[in-house]
Amino acid sequence: MAEESKYHEVKRGQRVIGRIVSIRGHCNWGMEVGDEFELSAMSTGGLCSYLYYNIYPYVMTLQFGGGFPDEYPWAGDRLEFICPDVINAARIQIRPEGVDPARHPNYLKDEEEEEERWRKKFGKD
Repeated sequence: MAEESKYHEVKRGQRVIGRIVSIRGHCNWGMEVGDEFELSAMSTGGLCSYLYYNIYPYVMTLQFGGGFPDEYPWAGDRLEFICPDVINAARIQIRPEGVDPARHPNYLKDEEEEEERWRKKFGKD
């Protein structure tokens, strides 16, 4: 029997966990606040392609041990992103497995400001 090729080995890296932390409106893909799933370079974890496409570079960075400069306001192991659907925007947190999922104050402030802008823009006062 021939030996298995080394060229088809998959290096998994570190597990990256995604969690939906808020949704403004209704996610058309069916995600709900609190949903958690594993993300990787080869798995969308069930996310719609629009959101996954936006977070893919960051998932790759975390999966393979990278990080972000401390000067960035969102530096650290927990990152949050907003879905491109501005009307029904889901907010997702990604982090390596084992990192505390507590939300960073900068993200909470950003979410409040975004909600206020959204309400003004769409007359939802």
